[in-house]
Amino acid sequence: KMELEIDEKELKAAGAEPLTNGRLGLRIRGWEIESSNRPILTSPELLLWEQKLKTSHLPEMVFGNSVLSLTHLASGTKI
Repeated sequence: KMELEIDEKELKAAGAEPLTNGRLGLRIRGWEIESSNRPILTSPELLLWEQKLKTSHLPEMVFGNSVLSLTHLASGTKI
């Protein structure tokens, strides 16, 4: 697992703060930015994705459970 070094002073200077409760990301200007890094899909998971997407052309290595989410706190809109 890759270690993340956070410079609290730089975050604060940018008007940001790190997320809490073990979540990886930050809160800045009304937005919450969070990421989650997961391993490459296993062969059975990859087959399931191909079936659901009705394709057999996915790359050999897919990080299908990794996520980057952007949430606008005031509206609750999540990308």
